[in-house]
This record gives sequence, structure tokens and C-alpha cells, in this order.
Amino acid sequence: MKTWKKVVLGSVSLLAAGTLLAACSSNSSKENSSSKADSKTLKLWVPTGSKDSYSDTVSKFEKESGYKVDVVEMEDPNAQENLTKDASTAADVFSLPHDQLGKLVEAGAIQEVPSKMAEEVKKNDTEQAAIGAQYKGKTYAFPYGIESQVTYYNKSKLSADDVKSYETITSKAKFGGNLKEANGYITAPLFLSVGDTLFGKHGEKVTVDVSIADAKPENYDALLIPGGFSPDHLRGDEEGRYGTFAKYFTKNDVPTFAICHGPLVLVDTDDLKGRTITGVINVRKDLSNAGANVVDESVVVDNNIVTSRVPDDLDDFNREIVKKLEA
Repeated sequence: MKTWKKVVLGSVSLLAAGTLLAACSSNSSKENSSSKADSKTLKLWVPTGSKDSYSDTVSKFEKESGYKVDVVEMEDPNAQENLTKDASTAADVFSLPHDQLGKLVEAGAIQEVPSKMAEEVKKNDTEQAAIGAQYKGKTYAFPYGIESQVTYYNKSKLSADDVKSYETITSKAKFGGNLKEANGYITAPLFLSVGDTLFGKHGEKVTVDVSIADAKPENYDALLIPGGFSPDHLRGDEEGRYGTFAKYFTKNDVPTFAICHGPLVLVDTDDLKGRTITGVINVRKDLSNAGANVVDESVVVDNNIVTSRVPDDLDDFNREIVKKLEA
């Protein structure tokens, strides 16, 4: 069980999950013998509050397969963190937001879906759902839910042509509000990427004047990646544009600064092997899996890359940034 890679599968695919996990048993006959007692039990993580909705599917699966399923409620967004903490204690089958898939693949925590089943996903699901189950062109999951975003607008203020794109919307109308209350996970990237102004809690403001689609790394003298949850969301970009953008800086020895969760973006540069860096504690496993030498220090300088852990390290972080920029 400890050597199994976890397979991300939807609830409708429990039978397939059982087959895959049985085929991915330990390479050691000794381990096979010692784990024989629990080899017919699968652990299933389901979203909090949804355990009852899985009962019929689980019951049917248990009767058909001979496996026993241990169903545990777990918040979807926490799946990635809980899995990377200790894969040996994680669920065999679980759900998670699609934008966490890439990090788990890079960490070696899950395995690719067999080609026959991958073809079934492409055949039976919508194009966007199938893409959401992929990472770098390979399928690692079974889609079982998809969200649709709907735009409401005031027809007395905007025409049908005005709302054809976010560029036209923001050129004709203003958007304001607390990002947390307005579901910043969805709205912030959309509105901030087309020239809106972001106001900080201390009154500072930043206007976004270029999107990732138009930004050219060679036009910049340095790269600063702040923390928060944004770096994790940026890694969910299907085209991998943020990692590609950052790679220009790491490969060409251009000053690169990242703090807290910020170093996650550097994982997608594929340029961390042998580098010494730091970051907030819950991203260090990802950094280590990318080949970095991870240390627990307030600030770390490795050639052109400067990294820090948390806001309390800002004095040290800013000091080293100034040194690099003045060099």
C-alpha cells in the first residue's frame, strides 16, 4: 500500500479504481504478504457533507468487486495538502479541484489513467471537462463535476456587444467591491488582468497594465512573486505560461524574488534542481520534489534567486532584493 501511487478518480468510476489499485501493488512479496489483510479495503475521500450521496454507488461497488470501501469526508481543496504530507496514509480514491492536478503529478503522488479509460473520458465528457482532467496532455483523473459561470448585466447600461468579452466590459463599466465578498477566486484574475486597479489594505494601489498573454520577460529587469494563494492558481494555467515566463529569469540569471507561496511558480520552470531556496512550510515538499535543496531560513540567496518564508521575514527579504537591484 505504501508504494502505491494514488489514483484520482470520480465516484462514478469506483470499479475502475479498484482494478487499477490492485494492479499497482507493492514490488515486494514481503510487503504483499504483510498488507494482504487490508488489500481488499479502499479508502475514499469525499467532499464534506456528501457522504450519504455516495452510499448507493459504494454499496454497488462493494458487492460487484469484493472490496470494502472506507468513506471519509474531506474538504476537496485540502486533498493536495493532505496527500503530499504523507501519501502512505492518504486515500486511494479522492476528489480535488482540477487546478491542483499538476502539482500532484509533479510530486509523483498519482498515476496516469490507462489509455483505454482516457479515451472513454474524451468520448463521454465535454471537451473542457476532459482538458481539466489532463496535465501536459495526459489524463490523470475522471471528471465528475463542472462549473459554469454566468454573467448578469444591466441592459440600460451595457449592450450585448459590450459584454462579449471582459475587455469590452471593463472598457465600458466599473467593477468595485471586496474581492473576498465578490468571490475573488473567480473575479480577481478576470478583472485585474484587463487593466483594473487593485487596492491594498493599507491604501496602496496597483494598476495592471499588461496581461500574461502580452508580457514579454525580456522587457523586465527583475521578477517578484508574492505569496498568498495566487501562485497556486497561476500554476493551474493550462498553457503553463507563468512557469514559462519565470523560466526566462531563472535561466538567464535575471534577479528573481519569491516569498511565502511564491516559489511554487518556480517549480514550473523545471530549473530548481540543485538550487537552494526556502518558502512557507506547506510548499517545501513541492520544492524538494522539483530538485531544490530546501532550507528553513528567513532569506536564501542562490545566485539570482532570492526566497523567503513568511511576512515576518520581509525585512531580510527586502534587504536582499535591494542588494540585487543595486548590484
